[in-house]
Amino acid sequence: MNAFGRSTLLVLTLVSAVSMADDQTPMTKEALAKAVPGSTMERTNDSGRVRNWTNNEDGSATITRMPRPGGKQGVQKTSGHWSISNDGRYCLTEDWSTKEGGPVDWCRHVVAGPGGALQFVN
Repeated sequence: MNAFGRSTLLVLTLVSAVSMADDQTPMTKEALAKAVPGSTMERTNDSGRVRNWTNNEDGSATITRMPRPGGKQGVQKTSGHWSISNDGRYCLTEDWSTKEGGPVDWCRHVVAGPGGALQFVN
């Protein structure tokens, strides 16, 4: 069980690095290593499409993309894997097919936001 418990939902949002308060520094690699395993995360893109995933303790991930608001495309699922880079960024590889726009690899620094919610930093 991780430090937050198995059923913790970590909702992540994108914030601009310039909008971070001076006292908000990215979480360390060690802090992320404790917070991420077993967690569920969610991200909404600019068009309103929600993607959520579970960070399994073995480094694998189960990823779901919900349809765009008003869209006709159904729910899509794929696997992937998460990691924490040497410089302390949370990284996710989404194994979508090329037809579905994949594969997708990305990394972001994470800060603890208001109320302890985790936020991605651009």
